[in-house]
Order: sequence, then structure tokens, then C-alpha cells
Amino acid sequence: MPLKNKFLTLALFCLSGSVFSEAYDQREELDEILITTRKTAENPQQAPVSVTVIQSKTIEAQGLTDIEQLAEVAPNLSLDFSAPISGSSNASSIYMRGVGQSDFLLVNDPGVGVYQDGIYISRSVGGVLNLTNVERVEVVRGPQGTLFGRNSIGGAINIIRQKPAQETFGEISVGSSNLGGHKAQLFYSQPLIDNQLLSTISLTTDQRDGYVDRVIAGDTLGGQDRKSANLSLRWVGLEDVDINLNLDYQQAKDEGAATIARWTGDPALFGRGVFTDLYNTHVAPTNSVPGFGTGIPYDSRFVTNDPDKSFATGPSYSDYKIWGASLMVDHQGDNFQLKSLTGYRQTASEFGRDPDGSPITILHTDNDFNHYQFSQELQLNTSLSERLEWLAGVYYFYESGTDKFNAPAVKGVYEAIGLPVHLYGETEVENQNIALYSSLTYQLSEAWELSLGGRYNYEKKELEASFQFIDAGLNLVADPHDEKSFESITEQLSLAYHANNHLTLYAAYATGFKSGGFTGRYVSPIAKPSSFEPEELSTYEIGFKSDWLGRQLWLNGAMFYSDYEDIQVLIFNGIVPETRNAARGKITGGELEMRAFPGDNWEVSLAAGYLDARYTELDQSTGSLGVPLKMRNQFVNTPEWSSNLSVTYHLGLEGYDIELYGNYTYRSQVANDAINTPELIQSALGLYNSRITIRPSSREWLVAFFGKNLTNERYVVSGAADKVTFGAVDAIYAPPREWGAEFKFWF
Repeated sequence: MPLKNKFLTLALFCLSGSVFSEAYDQREELDEILITTRKTAENPQQAPVSVTVIQSKTIEAQGLTDIEQLAEVAPNLSLDFSAPISGSSNASSIYMRGVGQSDFLLVNDPGVGVYQDGIYISRSVGGVLNLTNVERVEVVRGPQGTLFGRNSIGGAINIIRQKPAQETFGEISVGSSNLGGHKAQLFYSQPLIDNQLLSTISLTTDQRDGYVDRVIAGDTLGGQDRKSANLSLRWVGLEDVDINLNLDYQQAKDEGAATIARWTGDPALFGRGVFTDLYNTHVAPTNSVPGFGTGIPYDSRFVTNDPDKSFATGPSYSDYKIWGASLMVDHQGDNFQLKSLTGYRQTASEFGRDPDGSPITILHTDNDFNHYQFSQELQLNTSLSERLEWLAGVYYFYESGTDKFNAPAVKGVYEAIGLPVHLYGETEVENQNIALYSSLTYQLSEAWELSLGGRYNYEKKELEASFQFIDAGLNLVADPHDEKSFESITEQLSLAYHANNHLTLYAAYATGFKSGGFTGRYVSPIAKPSSFEPEELSTYEIGFKSDWLGRQLWLNGAMFYSDYEDIQVLIFNGIVPETRNAARGKITGGELEMRAFPGDNWEVSLAAGYLDARYTELDQSTGSLGVPLKMRNQFVNTPEWSSNLSVTYHLGLEGYDIELYGNYTYRSQVANDAINTPELIQSALGLYNSRITIRPSSREWLVAFFGKNLTNERYVVSGAADKVTFGAVDAIYAPPREWGAEFKFWF
């Protein structure tokens, strides 16, 4: 059955109504939702911004475990768990409305900001945050340069964790799946001093077997072994002061991401690549290849054409340890609110990959990644009059980090002909950012609201880049030190018309800024590190928020146009993947979100996104690349159409509540690299997930049965291609079908 017909069938099924008497109604809960997207608590249906709010009940009901799965709920959002070229199992690559960032390096900043309890998470590595003990997630679309700041040019993901409360209770959950998955979680809430000091603690362990067999190495790819802990303390013993301290720790000893060789050369079209030709000419005739024999060239025999099978024997690991702390002090005065946000985060990670997919060392990579960040923010929100609200803030951010990169290539070539090919590099960064921002909201009348804001941003970046071919002792960067500074002013303007309690119309203009930086990889001699400039985005948007039929139907929509300048594109220059200001573009599109209650026990959610992203101008330097960027190329991780349909039905039986949930997610064609390599094009894809949850009326326990990717679609989530120099294309695959059960009880 075509995807369109499947989608229609599901929709008709959802709207067919209910014949059971026990009512289930979340409409009152929707009325109570408050968001802090604009740094002040407000009803999302009144806010002049395109935002999807995912509540804790939705997270539990749908079995969402980390932010990668938010694309199942929010339109025009793409989120990959493993950035290309990394091999890491936790290196986020996030795109929103066609804007994002692919590279995981310390010198590259994200295009979509991720915030946890108001604290900016600056790096891709370790950026796939879990959704344990979360109150809500706000997915905010469009440039958020004024209130959130730099590197939120495409939007922001704002994660707000549950605050400790007065109640004493505990929760234990365990689960298992067909992929060897075993998960256990303990959560406990306990006031330490009644009405003064409150606390919660959570402990989690999560394991899963690998799903790609390395048939020669005798191990697997894609497996996980993760543990985490979180302690939250809340002091409410002072009048009008709320103090929250969060401490968290994560560690993992995962297998490497599920990387598969997709292409290893086509002599009729491209040759086999420089590295491949070197190996086949000078090493292969006498080299013994495990499992294949002697005199074996690197060619298409190593492409398995099976997403569950690889001939790779090189590095395959992804380990990390992450420590974090955040402190929020919130003072509520008579007509003002003063808030302090302090954040600290430290990440240590090691990961390796074998992109050639063979027992031959054509190219292997290992990274030893360490990062530290600190931030401090002060916010003042006050009423200057009955109609005028003023928000002002000051922000400071500091980070430092090192990334040690080891890349042995074409083993045996140096010994055969003296050509250096074993690259080793170290990059060290030190970045500082200072920002001032302000926003005014004025009630022009009972119905009309005008908001305007601006942010001044200054940052300084320093780099030490040392690269050498260690087999020949050849240093590549003569002067490894460089520094750059950037300044920007971003603006926001919106006009909202609250027609009545059920309809809000708005028009908005906003600008965003993503930092410039330095090239993070070098394979040829250079005097000083090279760099790239910031990118900028200006967006014009109109939208509406509405509810109908006595709040049985909620319908929100937005349309936008964005002018995108100095687009930072990850593209291969020879064997070096580097970021360049390669293009200018324009993006038009929109979102439509619906939540409906067609019967007492039914809930239907539908979200759809459309994007038309095009290059309007290319930098001349892209024409000199081995495979040049072209005007017709599709933007990375930017499907033209994306949609999701979720259906929840509550079956009330005597003494029990049975919740039936189904989800269908659709994305049209996705390009996973800038030059649209055919082997990295993921065709249109539809995914089905389901969940059945059974609870007694006492709500003391629940059991849930779940299925993910029910039709067992094998699809590409990221990858890298260098057909000219490396002579190969590798892709990372998502997990296959997974099904299992969970049990949870409260005490």
C-alpha cells in the first residue's frame, strides 16, 4: 500500500470515534501548560513563536528516551545520533528548518542550540541527551539569536527537568527487548527538610546488543552499555526564592556506530581513489588479507550490500564520561523576577571507526576528545507599567578542549615507496563569549501585543593546531596558533493579535548568528590555520494558534521565508573534510500541528512540515573541489516533506486502564552529505511505532509492550563520501525492528 494511502487509513481510523464509556480528556491539562521560550512563563497558544511542547506524559506514553526521538513529534526537525566521520555513538547532528551542522569537531559550532534547564550544551559529542525525569521539552523553530543567543540560528531544543517536590515516593522500572536490550531505572523523591530542602535522585542503566556483525573480527557494531545518575536538590526555605541544584553523571562503553561500506570504487567512472590505487599498486600483490587470501585488491568485494554485515576489523568503540552541574537561583519580587543560571559540564570521550569496511587498513580513525565548559547568566524580568514588560540579561560563556586525532592510512605504502600517509593531529581550543540582551513587550490594546528585542554578542576564539605525518616526521602547520574574534547584533520583532481566547495571529521577524571558526584537519603544509566566517539567517514568519469545537481541536500553523548567508558546508577538499562558507541560499516552508479529541477516549496528534531549501549563490572555490558543490544539490538533512501521526486510545475496563498508542513518521528524500552522493541518499521513508500500556485503577504499577520500526526498515542516518582521494563511501545505519516489554511500579 502506498505511504499516502497508509497515512489516510490511519487518519480515518483515528477519527472513527469511541464506543467505551470511561472518559479520557487531556484538554484541561493543555490549558495548564506554560513555556519559557521567551524567558518568561506563558501559554504556548498565546506566544508569537512556532514551538512544539512535549510534556512528560507524552514522553512516557510514547517511550521517548532521548532527544533523537523528538523528530517523531516535532515537524521540520532532523536529529542524528552519530555525526558523520566520527564513529561516536553519541555525537548529535541536528537540523531544524534546513539549518544545522554536520561536523562534530571542537572548531565547529551547532546550528540548533540545545539547552538543559537553561544551560547551553555547546558540543556535538555527548549532545544526545536523555529524557529521564523531564517535565517538558520545547522545540522552538526559527532563529533564537536574541534570547537564546549564538548558535541557535535554526532553532532551539529547551529541556526542562522536573523540580523536586514535597512528596515522598519512589519509582522502579525495568525493561527488555529482542535486541538484547536491558534497561533499569530507579527514581526517588524525598524531602530532606520538610518545606525547606527537597531532593530527587535517579539511577539508570541501559544496554543493547550490536546489530551489525563484523564477520571477520567476530564482534558487532551498534551495541550500547550506558549508565547515568542524577541528583536534584531544591531549597524553598526562603520566601520568594527558589534555588535548584542539578548534578548529573553519564558514562558509556559502547561499540562504534554501525558504519557500513557502501562504495569502494568504480574504475569506469571515477577510478578507485588515490589511497585505493596506492594500496592496490604497491601493497596488495604481496599482502595477506584475513578471510580473503593474498594478493587481494581493495574493491567491491568488501561491499556487503547487507546493513547487518561488515568485513571491517579496525577500531570500533565509543566511550564517554560526562559530568554536569547547574544552579538556578530564582527570586520573585513584587513586580520583578531576578534569575541566575550557572552551568558546568565536562566531557571525556574516545571513539574510533573503520570506514573502509574491510580487513585492509585503507583508512582508520581514532579520536581522544576532552571538553570543559562554564557559563553564567543573569536575567531580570520586570513590569515597567501595566502594559509594558521588560526583560534584560547578561551572559558569559567559557570553554576549552582538546581533540587528538590518529588516522593510519594505506598501511604498507610508506614502507614500499616512502610516501607519508599516517596522519596524527592535535587541536586545542579556548573560546569565550559575552552577550547583553534585552526585550520589551508592550500591550498596544487588549488584543494587540508588540514585542521587540536585541542582543549584542562578542566572542573570541583561540586555536592550537598541530598536525604531522608521523611515519615521516613531517610537520604540516608552521605556526599552529591563531585567534579570531566575532561581533554580532541579532534582532527580534513580533506583532500578535489575540482575537479571542481561542485564536492568536502573529507576524515575526528574527535574525540569527552562528559562529565562525577554524579548519580542524590538515594534510598538506600550511603557514597558519585556515578559518571560516560566521553564517547569518534572517527569517520572516506569520502564524496562528487556535482551538475549536469546545477545545476538542487544537490547530497551529506557521509559514516562513529565510535568507541564509555564508552557509557553512562540510565538504571534502581532497581527503580533508573541512567547513567552508560555500554558499548563500533561501528557505521557504511551514508547519502545521493538530491535536484533536474526536471522542472521550481518543487523542490524535498530527504534525506536518514543508521545506523548499535552495542555493542561490555558490562560492567560486567550491568549483575546484574533486566533486564540486552544485546549485541543484539538496541541503543536508532537509527533507521537503516531514510528518508524523500519533493515535492514542484509552480503553477503560473494570479496574484497569489500557492505553493503545500508534505512531507513523514520514520523511521524503534526505541527502546525508552536501554533494548528494547517491549512496548516501535516503529515499522517502515511513516508520511505524506502537505501544500498549496497562495500568490498574490504583496506578501502583504498569506494564507496557512496545514496538519500534515495526516494518524493519533499514535506513541511513549519516555517512561520509570521498570517492576521489579515499576511494570509498561509508554510511551509518539505524537499528532494525525492536520489540519488548517494560514494567514499572511506584512505592
